[in-house]
Amino acid sequence: MSDVINTSIAEINAFLIRFKFQLVNGIEFVPRTYDGITMLGLDITLAKAELFDLTYLDYDRGPTLDHNGDGTDIWEFGKEIDGQMAYIKIKLTNDNKCKVLSFKPSTGPFMLPYQK
Repeated sequence: MSDVINTSIAEINAFLIRFKFQLVNGIEFVPRTYDGITMLGLDITLAKAELFDLTYLDYDRGPTLDHNGDGTDIWEFGKEIDGQMAYIKIKLTNDNKCKVLSFKPSTGPFMLPYQK
């Protein structure tokens, strides 16, 4: 695994700005994410607040092309929530809706290149 960072802080921030702007209009959680959110002691409102708080420092990987073939990119983040690391995988759909593909406790591995 390379230590080379291919995504700049400006690119991460641009994605997060777009994501958070659309987050105000609603969010879609993939059903499997509800268990992970609950394991973190959160509800949907608190999970949404954690998404609003994401910064480039929480960036782990991406963008990578979604395997579903819709041409959208997936972004991955690692964030400490109440002393526990959470793995968060998000994207903007083709119609600019926020979609959360994963939001769960995780032990990693995380790269978190901007925390180093």
